[in-house]
Amino acid sequence: MDKPENTVGCIVAPFDKLPETWRDKFYLLEEVSREVLFAYSAKTNLLNISKFGLETFAPGKQPVLTENESFAELLSEKDIAYIRDKAFGATPENSSFTHDCVIKICGEDYHVRFIVKVLFDGQTNEGFIGKCVNNEEEYRRVETLRYAACHDELTGLYRANYARNKIAELLSDETKNYMLAIFDIDRFKEVNDDYGHTVGDKVLVSVARKALDNLRTDGHDIISRVGGDEFVVLVEYENDPDATIQKFFDSLKGNIEGVRFSVSMGVADTGLLGRDYDVLFRCADQALYASKRVGRGVCCFYNIKMQGNIFRTI
Repeated sequence: MDKPENTVGCIVAPFDKLPETWRDKFYLLEEVSREVLFAYSAKTNLLNISKFGLETFAPGKQPVLTENESFAELLSEKDIAYIRDKAFGATPENSSFTHDCVIKICGEDYHVRFIVKVLFDGQTNEGFIGKCVNNEEEYRRVETLRYAACHDELTGLYRANYARNKIAELLSDETKNYMLAIFDIDRFKEVNDDYGHTVGDKVLVSVARKALDNLRTDGHDIISRVGGDEFVVLVEYENDPDATIQKFFDSLKGNIEGVRFSVSMGVADTGLLGRDYDVLFRCADQALYASKRVGRGVCCFYNIKMQGNIFRTI
């Protein structure tokens, strides 16, 4: 059977609307399985759902789904199109598939997995049957792994490689001005040696929080911990790079458990150096070492217009 054009608008109905040849079998299966079962008949264009399926996502809310509720109200158009295309593009030899997505019930989102088997009478596609299972645990597990892959465990900042890709993406927008800065904590090894790594970790977390508190959270500024006590930050500015970076630099000083800390910073400006990440990183790194030669607790800009790679401080 050809794919109906109005599958997106098919109606959700209970199992008593199933074709007679399917109905009794589904009643028995529903009784023993206590799962969210469904069946779609291409002849009637009805998506039939088990009684347990009508109630399971929101106990006590009656009815969760009504006989007049459209399939399009439960899933996004993209998910509906995927399921429809997979179902009506199936063959007798390749008639099963799964799909992970979000379903909206009573205004709330649930992560679910559809497990679908397409039914054939010879070569004729008659519709499909399947079940919908709760996928929240798997979703959270994957999200946890994805977050861990992108974020530093101690500080919650981006990891270096992930941040590099995001920074490169922002740098491609030539309508925006950016500074790439590298900074590390002054005499951090002495903090660890004198006060222990627990205090050292608290200093790292404090610096990270101060940095986040003084950066924009709309995706225009990016910060990462690249290793040890070293951080990389991309900061957007409009007219005054010195004032922008000065405010951020000053915010990173602090005191925790009697341990005073400051940072040294090197800055590379896209207005002078272009938008290649490697070039900006290398110049910011050279400026960082220049700040340490000045005496630590200093922020230096790399300036290629000055002879002999002389740096300016703020």
